[in-house]
Amino acid sequence: MLSRTLKNLEENGMVMHSVYAEKTPVEMVFSITDFGSSLIKILEPLITWSGENVSKVSKYRLIYVIK
Repeated sequence: MLSRTLKNLEENGMVMHSVYAEKTPVEMVFSITDFGSSLIKILEPLITWSGENVSKVSKYRLIYVIK
């Protein structure tokens, strides 16, 4: 799943990877592109909201399961 997600992010231009074959084992390093970094500013409010509301979401999930 992680492998597929990284491939999708690379296909969409969000990350790039470098392969260092001279190392044993082979090392792959992923880094965020400028395009991917531009998404961070858009996601920051969502991340903040999520942090502030995680306990409410947990409460609603529990209520849903109990029904």
